[in-house]
Amino acid sequence: YYALTPLILFLYNTKKWFGNVFFVFTLIIGLFFSFYLLKSNLDLPAQWPTYVNPFNNLFLYVMGIALFYNFKETNISTKLNLSLLIIAVILFCILPFSGNQISIVTGIGRIVFSILSFIIVFCFYKLNINVPK
Repeated sequence: YYALTPLILFLYNTKKWFGNVFFVFTLIIGLFFSFYLLKSNLDLPAQWPTYVNPFNNLFLYVMGIALFYNFKETNISTKLNLSLLIIAVILFCILPFSGNQISIVTGIGRIVFSILSFIIVFCFYKLNINVPK
């Protein structure tokens, strides 16, 4: 991922929408892995080489950079931020997906957990805390 970082930063620094188009492209790749390359009826260990392919999770890395460029000017109240964070973490922990590990990295499970991850990272990014000196 780090080898692509200069390209990603170049795209975002040239035009924010260039970076966003690249982010959408990586989302499409992630969805392709989730719905077509990884099979929900097979165990994750049997598909490990496909799962660990760097392009499978590239969108998660680019998502962090996209959050910075798209929300750096956004302010959110601490109360709303903490509420969103608590709800997202609780949902992340209690969502009732059945089956083995493959159910959280394929299909709808992948989408739900990716959105929750997005919310959690966003909340920590925008969390305004004062650390005592």
